[in-house]
Amino acid sequence: ASVNTDKPEYTVDENVNINISLKNIGNVTRDCLVEIDIKDEIGNLVKQVTSFESLNFTPSEVRAFDFVWNTEKTMAGIYRAICLVKDKDGTFLCESLAPFKILPVLDISSTVVVDKTSYLANESVTISGKVKNNSPDYIYKNLTAKVSVEFGEIKYFEDRRNIDSLLVLSETENVFYWNTGTLAPYSYTVRYDIFDENVNLIASSSTILKIESSALLSGKLTVDPHILREGTSQFNLNCLISNAGNVNLSNIPLNIKFIDTTTSNIVKTITDTVSLSVGVSTNKSYVLNRSEFPGYPYKYYVAVLLANIGGKEISIDSSKFLVVDRPLPATVEIIYPAKDSEIKTRNLSIIGTAADPLMTSYKLEYSYGKVPYIW
Repeated sequence: ASVNTDKPEYTVDENVNINISLKNIGNVTRDCLVEIDIKDEIGNLVKQVTSFESLNFTPSEVRAFDFVWNTEKTMAGIYRAICLVKDKDGTFLCESLAPFKILPVLDISSTVVVDKTSYLANESVTISGKVKNNSPDYIYKNLTAKVSVEFGEIKYFEDRRNIDSLLVLSETENVFYWNTGTLAPYSYTVRYDIFDENVNLIASSSTILKIESSALLSGKLTVDPHILREGTSQFNLNCLISNAGNVNLSNIPLNIKFIDTTTSNIVKTITDTVSLSVGVSTNKSYVLNRSEFPGYPYKYYVAVLLANIGGKEISIDSSKFLVVDRPLPATVEIIYPAKDSEIKTRNLSIIGTAADPLMTSYKLEYSYGKVPYIW
């Protein structure tokens, strides 16, 4: 037997023309069983093209047959067209095969989007990248997905994810997170590239990420000390102020307001200005008189740092502090022994707590050995 195909390579949904030639090389007439199969590289049956239960061959007779098998959406790989001939009782007589390839349809695409049309400085960005296998007969394996944020030749952000496999006509998504920081206000390019296991670029997509001009201040306000007791004449107010935006700031008005938390009245205001380049910080310190903040017997105040940016007053930070004009007596509580309890030992321990109403409580413990019996 001999088997031939009309060419060595095929693609999706293509006809494979198979020619079979059979010859009886014996000197007696034979009744034969003939199967024409398509099998993959490791011998798994893909399709039985046809079978003949009884073909009669006279001595030296030659017969030829033509068959057509369509690849349809059979997976890409190496295949064999096999002709198997058996005697009528099932005894193997001969076999012949013709190898051929089904070539992969390499078709993969990617898309990328961001969660907003524009962003401010120091704002979180969610980037969603999708990759789709459009091939009907090929599984992509060991892919790498790379996202980047670029302006010209400069990359400001880059991250990668591995894709172990991407099945036929399937899609997968990767989500990336980034912060705009203090990047200058421009339109940036977000790229989503897909590389194969040999680091060849096989798919790419992009979108625009727009960063708007952002005048933004951040800061930290602290009062030192934060509890002003009797005898304290002055205290310090420290302000660490940073330009957290993406534009330079000049002569930004600052207000530090001191508010009585009991009445919500503003008892004092400090005015100032600040000028800062992008990413720069400065520290401003003020010395205040305790006498400006009455606290009989005690009172809480809050200092609030505000900045006027573009005609809008914005709160940056706040700090609470306590003024005590008269110390309050501590409260003492006996925990052990319990009230009215009976003590049957000469080794007496007393445990209690003493607490300043404005501070933390403290544990007190006393032990007395060999307390005399009282009859």
